[in-house]
Amino acid sequence: MSSDHAYKGDDAYSDESKKASSDTQVEPAVLPAASFAVEDPPQQYRLYKRRWAGLLALFFLNIISGASWPWFGPISIPMADRFDFTSTQVNWLGNAVSLVFLPVSICVPFLCRRFGVRNTCLSGAVCLLIASWLRYAGTADSLSPTGKYALMLISQMIVGIPQPIYQVIGPSFSEIWFDLNFRTTATMIIAIANPLGSALGQLLSPMMSDPKDSILLLGVIGTVIAPLALLIGVDPPIPPTHAAATPSPPMLAMFRAMVGKEREGEPSMDMRERIDFGLLTIIFGLSVEAVSSFSILSNEILEPYGYSSDTAGFVGAALLFSGIVAAICAAPILDRVLTNHLGFAIRVLMPVLAAGWIGFIFAVRRDGTGGLFADVIIIGVTSMILLPVGLEIGCEVTRNPESSSAVLWFVANTLNIIFIPILHAMRSPDDGNPPRNFRRGLILNGALMAFAALLVFGVRGHQKRRELDMQMAQEMKERNGTATRA
Repeated sequence: MSSDHAYKGDDAYSDESKKASSDTQVEPAVLPAASFAVEDPPQQYRLYKRRWAGLLALFFLNIISGASWPWFGPISIPMADRFDFTSTQVNWLGNAVSLVFLPVSICVPFLCRRFGVRNTCLSGAVCLLIASWLRYAGTADSLSPTGKYALMLISQMIVGIPQPIYQVIGPSFSEIWFDLNFRTTATMIIAIANPLGSALGQLLSPMMSDPKDSILLLGVIGTVIAPLALLIGVDPPIPPTHAAATPSPPMLAMFRAMVGKEREGEPSMDMRERIDFGLLTIIFGLSVEAVSSFSILSNEILEPYGYSSDTAGFVGAALLFSGIVAAICAAPILDRVLTNHLGFAIRVLMPVLAAGWIGFIFAVRRDGTGGLFADVIIIGVTSMILLPVGLEIGCEVTRNPESSSAVLWFVANTLNIIFIPILHAMRSPDDGNPPRNFRRGLILNGALMAFAALLVFGVRGHQKRRELDMQMAQEMKERNGTATRA
């Protein structure tokens, strides 16, 4: 987080606050200057209306970056026929995004500190525009198959830059712009946009009969959405909470705190918080990997049991869309009712998720459509609710939204790259019952999720960041009342 939004006194912002008076909502909690004196006029926490524009922009930017990754999966055969590619080449158009995701995700906290959230998001939007039309340029009939594939592969690698930017930046944006009553909800809205984009990408790409037109459609959508990055504002002049006024330390400082080697002046983590973040990283990574792997392999998993590709698509859509609806409904409850009990929420939901994946082993069978849909809805509901909860607990135990989010997403995508080939390798031979089934892979997936469910009981999830925000708000409110009476 940039130090630009560290607290400054009334004099520093008096003119700007007057100009922005029509754009702000004054909160009852107040924040005095660091060198508080009773005679100073009280400085107030503020919420800015333009935060909604930034949230909307990040939502749609996450959707289009998420759609670019699986876009070619449903049209892999027409792509191979139309452009003279092999099926492996088409698959690597999706894998390239994941490979670039890993190094870029680790760089996002540095980019935010160096250039600010707004400029980092704008750079991602520029990459989206370049990738959109470089990809379409690769469809030119005058190019050789090698030239076409080179341009499309490069464009997909460029898409791998904005996707981690908009995913990792979500918790940081929520902390900078929103107060305690909406922070988890804002994180949820940004977090679920990427899987929503993946689902929409798989639904929209086959709509065009010609793969060239499908690529053009993706380019047009990207061109329309990319300018929305201009709606993301610079850090607000007056922060909404104490945490928003405190610059996040660099990622190396968080790693030093994780091993108990923090330097003087750097934030520290106690042993319980280190254990929490380590366990959370494993749990988050396995949970995201399980959903991602199924989204990619759903057709291959279900086809041996007689399900059509359309049914496989509907099953994947049921998982994602039921989860998105559940997350939208659950986020206000997490913000208002379970606001101080995110650790409790994850301990309740994670065993349910593990039970869903274990049940999936038995749900994948012939003529079991009803049970299959019921099972994936359970998986979708619990997975999508746990997504923002995991990100927020990471912020709470590290007090570092950019770096904790970067680590969590890095591990999740690394596991995704590792486990998809493993699941393919565990596929039964042609003489299996039924041939080429994924039963052994599903058993491995269920076992890993059961392991994650056991680990969750070691997560305390103490929300120290939230407690400090509430304490500072209350203290400053009382102090402001004393100043007013004086």
